[in-house]
Amino acid sequence: MSEPRCTIENTNQFWSHYLSLENSLKEISEYISIHEKNYKSYSFKNMQLFFAVCTDIDSVLKHIRSNLNLTSIKQPNMRHHREMLSKHFSIISDSKIFLDISNEKLTFRPFELLSEEDKAFEWWSAYNDVKHQRPENFHQANIKNLLNALAALHILNLVYAISSKEEYLSGYENILIQASALRNYPILQFENSGVMSYIGGYHYYACRLNAENIYKI
Repeated sequence: MSEPRCTIENTNQFWSHYLSLENSLKEISEYISIHEKNYKSYSFKNMQLFFAVCTDIDSVLKHIRSNLNLTSIKQPNMRHHREMLSKHFSIISDSKIFLDISNEKLTFRPFELLSEEDKAFEWWSAYNDVKHQRPENFHQANIKNLLNALAALHILNLVYAISSKEEYLSGYENILIQASALRNYPILQFENSGVMSYIGGYHYYACRLNAENIYKI
């Protein structure tokens, strides 16, 4: 019996938009090298992408809640979302996302503080600071916060796919998640992710939330 596989279909608008946001990062990388030395660099272009990413994070989180039938809270905030993720998808606190766009391999753990309720996600706090008090906090719309937010959105897109079917939720951390990579292979990649190839020339970006190798038997 083959293992369960969760496929992110091409009709998934969240994933399609995520890939579009990655393309915007590529555009920024033509002017600012995506490197630790430039983590504090900020600009209006960077802020626009930062806002777009965080807006999508909020939207994806609300749809995950809907898939889990957590609809009693009409206007959930990040505290509610953290509680939901901690209860149902706690494994993502260890999730590592890698990026190599400027010949420098970078690592991100955007949900590292998930279980520590008294500590906010730095990238989310920065988003709110820039959104509500831009003149004083424009500098927080920097490369570092943008990359962490984009890494968080990458993870949440995988969680959203898992949450779409009840059958995936049991043993969710072991399920192979795959998204068509015939045209768009994501530049941010999950730990131990890789390419799944099928007869007919079909290629998929594949990973597991538990970060085990995709060729696990």
